[in-house]
Amino acid sequence: MKTIAIFGAGLAGMTTADELSQRGYDVFVFENQKDIGGLARSSSSNCDIPTEVSWRGIGPFYHNMLFQMSNIPLGSSENVLDYALSKPIKFDIVGNKLEMNISHSLSTNDKTILALLLFKFKMSSFEIRSEWWTVNAANFLTSKLSEKGSYVLINSLGPFIGVDKTRCSMYQFLNFYSMVWMSDYKPTYHNDSDKRDLSSCKFSLYNNEGCNLWSLFSASSQDVLFKPWKNKLQDNNVTFFENHSLEFLSIDEFTEKVKYVGIKTPTKNIIYRTFNEYVLAVGPFSLYKILKNTTSLKLENLYQQTRLLIQDGPHFQIPFTIAFSEPIKMDRYAYIFGNSSYNITLYFQSDIWKEGPYPQLRTFWSGTTCVATEKGILFGKPVPLLTKKEFFLEVLAQISASSVFDELVKKNNSGKNLKYFLKSSKQSTFPTFKFSKNGLNTSEPKWVNSTTNEKFRPTAYTDLNNMFLA
Repeated sequence: MKTIAIFGAGLAGMTTADELSQRGYDVFVFENQKDIGGLARSSSSNCDIPTEVSWRGIGPFYHNMLFQMSNIPLGSSENVLDYALSKPIKFDIVGNKLEMNISHSLSTNDKTILALLLFKFKMSSFEIRSEWWTVNAANFLTSKLSEKGSYVLINSLGPFIGVDKTRCSMYQFLNFYSMVWMSDYKPTYHNDSDKRDLSSCKFSLYNNEGCNLWSLFSASSQDVLFKPWKNKLQDNNVTFFENHSLEFLSIDEFTEKVKYVGIKTPTKNIIYRTFNEYVLAVGPFSLYKILKNTTSLKLENLYQQTRLLIQDGPHFQIPFTIAFSEPIKMDRYAYIFGNSSYNITLYFQSDIWKEGPYPQLRTFWSGTTCVATEKGILFGKPVPLLTKKEFFLEVLAQISASSVFDELVKKNNSGKNLKYFLKSSKQSTFPTFKFSKNGLNTSEPKWVNSTTNEKFRPTAYTDLNNMFLA
């Protein structure tokens, strides 16, 4: 039986393992962290405050992801898709003086301009689309749309696309919104504890459903997705090795194949393993490190391409949780703080999670900072230069700066304002993010598209006959 090694157990690695195991291959999965899940994982049950490594929404056009979830058994009669997702949430933008629904904030002229851009983009060849790679989205939208329309869409770039809004390209913008607004996908899934009839929903540029049919995990992604997924794959004879990192490749230049790989174990020893095929489902920064440790003329082009791919450095999109010891009632929304220099977004996680081992917490909000290049309002520093204490003080200050959000809190909580609840709050972030006086560091640097790196993205195929990227 052909053996295949997959390095990386995030969404890409797990999907690859699932597909290959169903085709009868002998699959081995190596993950360099102690838990599988990659950037989609969240805290396990032994954490005091639940946290996520990266704010994770599931869009209605995630067809492959939804298909995979529907084929992961959960108990005797359910599958993961039946249980794992919340009902769709709505996004609103709150500034210091105004609150806006995202789609409803666009004028007819704005929508007409966007419709023409999206239509032209969808009908264009790859060569024509690639001309958008280096066009800054924020600058372009500011020049073409109304002040209100550009404000809303620019501040949505981080929460929706997961990028730094100051470096996002128009290619990313058009590619994303063409999937969101031009999809004819009609979700049929209903979470039994959280029902909403979605059968009549259709995505269109001219209604507000396109941006409001995003779901979140109904509990820790480890519990409702990755543990059941791992169990399924193990039942299909997939073997997992956590805390095992790929360090280098040994290449046979004559056959143009990987001969063997060097893998670091939890005890820091290097072991050598040989397989028939190799799939690297790792991020660009990890890929660059592996290639740098590998001597091969056949991989020189990929090495140089990856070096240019990561030239902007990691994107510090920092997740955080704010936990409260008493209940806070709020409308069901995810809020984007439009006047936040860090492009903060948060949602009310405790209203969405169906259960969890956190009886001491009555309310917890999950959020993320999406911009790492702008200075904060308290310390005048961008996120990567903050200490952990400074980071949380900045987050709380930028959230508190929205008088609109404060009014929403008071409206729903008998006049108690945000300051009242924050006095007794606790904050947490995912443990892989290490703050210090020397700057922010993480064992899992995140890569995102920008105006400078899109053209360097590699394909799944390499110059080696038995190595692929996922």
